[in-house]
Amino acid sequence: MKGWKIVAIGIGASASWMSAARGADIVLLPISASGAHVVAGNEITLTGGGQTVFLEIFISNWDPTLSGAPQLRSYEAGIDDTGFSSGASGQLAPARLACTTDVDCITAYGGFCSILGKACITSADCDFPGIETCGGSKCAFPIGIGGFCNPGFIFTGRSDYVFQTIPDLPAVDLSTDAFRYASATQGGTLVDDGSVKYAGTLVLDVPAGSSGTFTVGFKALPASLLQDANNQLITPLNLSPALITITCQTAADCDDNDLCTTDACTAGSCTNTDNFNSAISCCDPTTAALTTINDNNQCTDDVCNPADGTVSHDPFPTGTTCGSSNDTGCDNPDTCDGAGSCQSNLEAFGFPCGDPLNTDCTNPDTCDGAGACQPNHELPNSPCGDPTNTDCNNPDTCNSTGVCRANLVADNSACDDGLFCNVAEFCTAGVCGGGQARNCADAFPCTTDTCNEALLQCENTLDAGSCLISNTCRSEGTTNPAIECEECNTAISTVNWSPKSAGTSCGDSSNTECTNPDTCDGASVCNANHAAAATSCGSAGDTECDNPDTCDGNGTCDINNEATGLVCTDDGNDCTNDRCNSGNCTHPNKTQGTACGSTGNTDCDNPDTCNAGGVCQSNNESNGTGCIPDANDCTDDVCQGGFCTHDNSVVGTACGSIGDTDCTNPDSCDGAGVCLDNDELDGTVCIDDGNDCTRDVCQAASCSHPFEATGTACGDMSDTQCTNPDTCDGLGVCLNNHEPAATSCGDPADTICTNPDSCDGSGNCLDRHEANGTSCDDTLFCNGDDACNTGICVSAGSPCGGPCDEILDICLCDAPIANGVGSRYIQVTMQPPGSGPQAVVITATCANGTPTSVCLKAPTPFDVDKDGVADENIAVTTSIGNCAFQTPEQWGELYAYGDEIIPAQAYTIKGDCGSPGNPGFSDITSATTCIFGDTVGAFVAGAWTICEGTVTISDLIPIVDDFRGLPSAPVYQTDLIGVGAQGFTCVPDQDIGLVSDALTVLDAFTGIAFDVSTACVNQCP
Repeated sequence: MKGWKIVAIGIGASASWMSAARGADIVLLPISASGAHVVAGNEITLTGGGQTVFLEIFISNWDPTLSGAPQLRSYEAGIDDTGFSSGASGQLAPARLACTTDVDCITAYGGFCSILGKACITSADCDFPGIETCGGSKCAFPIGIGGFCNPGFIFTGRSDYVFQTIPDLPAVDLSTDAFRYASATQGGTLVDDGSVKYAGTLVLDVPAGSSGTFTVGFKALPASLLQDANNQLITPLNLSPALITITCQTAADCDDNDLCTTDACTAGSCTNTDNFNSAISCCDPTTAALTTINDNNQCTDDVCNPADGTVSHDPFPTGTTCGSSNDTGCDNPDTCDGAGSCQSNLEAFGFPCGDPLNTDCTNPDTCDGAGACQPNHELPNSPCGDPTNTDCNNPDTCNSTGVCRANLVADNSACDDGLFCNVAEFCTAGVCGGGQARNCADAFPCTTDTCNEALLQCENTLDAGSCLISNTCRSEGTTNPAIECEECNTAISTVNWSPKSAGTSCGDSSNTECTNPDTCDGASVCNANHAAAATSCGSAGDTECDNPDTCDGNGTCDINNEATGLVCTDDGNDCTNDRCNSGNCTHPNKTQGTACGSTGNTDCDNPDTCNAGGVCQSNNESNGTGCIPDANDCTDDVCQGGFCTHDNSVVGTACGSIGDTDCTNPDSCDGAGVCLDNDELDGTVCIDDGNDCTRDVCQAASCSHPFEATGTACGDMSDTQCTNPDTCDGLGVCLNNHEPAATSCGDPADTICTNPDSCDGSGNCLDRHEANGTSCDDTLFCNGDDACNTGICVSAGSPCGGPCDEILDICLCDAPIANGVGSRYIQVTMQPPGSGPQAVVITATCANGTPTSVCLKAPTPFDVDKDGVADENIAVTTSIGNCAFQTPEQWGELYAYGDEIIPAQAYTIKGDCGSPGNPGFSDITSATTCIFGDTVGAFVAGAWTICEGTVTISDLIPIVDDFRGLPSAPVYQTDLIGVGAQGFTCVPDQDIGLVSDALTVLDAFTGIAFDVSTACVNQCP
């Protein structure tokens, strides 16, 4: 931006953008740009983004016939910032250029530096405390934070400025990107001479990557308007926008920030084509996530929202065709139910259809309620026809198709002719016959098998010489495989095993010193026949580790050696054990460390112990091992050859006392066995005892503290009205030398909240304040009841619930639920959200003395409580009591302003309609009303007070500040007038208009009544 500037450019009447139609024109024209560009009429074409574009507002043609009427008195032109994002990609924004002074901005592009903000006394008065600081009278931004050239401004020094040479009041609202330019003459008007007039400048940044055409124009009423000398709108009004077109250089310039498109640059123009199948999916431009459009529901309308990639599925109307188109006796074509479901439209259950036949096995057909015609046959196997029931012929039954069937058993099916010994009969044409002899074989080879028809049973007889034991055939004399002394003996039993006779051989046939061969006992038991226990056998040897052998009674000869480990004859070695092992006396080595030999135990010798080889060894301490001291700190006590020795220690070895103080050091050896002490010399300085009145010196190895002389300086050296420097008394005490109590000192002031200061006898000068809370009077009415606090008479709080007049010593208002705080407003304490409806009744006493009741009335939408959200905290009604809507001829509409109303409680507030007989002044005695134009009073403590009773030029200042976005008074005080399609009304419209609201002040200041078709008689607020 440095090195070039924009100069004023005159536009002739032949410009192509001028309207040929009758009516006034407000036109936005592009003038130039910071990079390569071409301007053609109202369009500027940029070669790529990353540029700054300069546009100017022009006004013309307000008097197309050039008759001299109407004449221009004021204008507003509000920028429609929605056009900042109207291109293919990118978003325009007000230009940002750091500055230090206005010169920086005028040099760059003619604007002004916005370092200075609203009026202030301290930084707390600024809109951005902590960032802005109060520079004496104006809030200021630090450079780089708030110091920027205004991207919207009116350069009144241009020769083609619309009100050039005419005193006017220009201002630009920079509080939002929708800048508003406005100016009003302060005493004259402008005749249309047919030329085009400059009215303001707009500087926009076009970011790199932007593409397409951006349309930047004006907002319609109430943001853009012209007004004539009679405060009437000049109509019709033509608003012409500017076009900013950016040609692309590469595909990157065409990025539309839509991940669902493929961006391309062709011959300077961008194309952004879908990169997905839009017939199937809906694409989210920020994530490229695809959502299937079709929900496969024929009764919903599947619609893609390309802005966010979401898909809606709204239901089709009732009766829309869907689903099956079948049209049968039980089913009609499907239709949508209007809620997104496809309904089948089936005939009701039982509705007649199909075959009407009625027999044993079927009934007339009917609908099943599910769209099918059901035949209503009797259940399968229901009885019908022939009831005969034999093995080969069953009773007749219905089948599943409604036919009665004969249920003959299939030929060759098994049946029973009644003969027990004839089996395997079979059916033939419903008759049972054929068959074969019954098989009575029992699978035992030792039986004879036959069939007995008379007894209806099979018979199985056991053969002679056989046993059938546990379903197994056994021949005569067969031994029981489980018990050797049992056998098959048919003479005893043919079904159980029988015992063999006593003495029959069995079991073990061995014959030794301790056992004989085994034999049966005749009761199925095989006896072992062993020799009795203790019967002699084997070896007869008898030593200290061995005894003679004997039988154990179970057929075994036991070897009776002594138990292993039994003590036997000693071999005379302390390091071996003497124990029996397998009948012999053995001598194994004892474990290593077992005590043996000498048991002597001194500091240099230990008891003897065995090693692992069975040898007893001595255990002297190693030479040099420490041993019992000899009570001399200067000898070394160590073992040598099993004895304790005591040689002299080397010089410097520590000994004796190890104390190390300020008057003594640790003792040490002299090398001849003597321990030396090492005390400090007498008189050496030692540790301070903390007493300024003693000296600290060593004496006989101890630290002593003799007294300092009388008068020696000590302690606190302060010399004040209540104390002198401290001195010693010669006995070790430091005297503080304070002045006596009650000695005068400090502040001699004697007021209602404090007495003269005096010493307390302890060196302190005391504030002799009256007790906190003591009643006092600072003579200020508006401070209310005063009380002493730390010697100062301070206010206990205003006696008023609202504004207070210190000159008249009166409360301007109490603290009711509502106060009049400016033209046309009653301040009401709002109810919290969710509290429910709340009615507030305003009782107005007008000039004729007739009370008129009105209810709070809020047009929709209307931000009643001025918090940025329309009407969420207050309920409005016209239905309670005698409430009646009041017309502008009476008061205009009344609006609430504030924060809270107590729920479920009604309020009545009285308001006065100006001073009786003098509508040019406000009634400040009740502080409930202000006339039109009287918006504020004096500027006190960084803020404007409420109206003071007259209209002055100061009333204009907060309106201009509020319009610029730098509020210096509450908006309800400076919003005086509304703007409608036909002109101005006395109903506020939530919009601070420089043209509308400021002109009421200018008119009132010059004595001109506010005169419109809906004028507010009596100038009631």
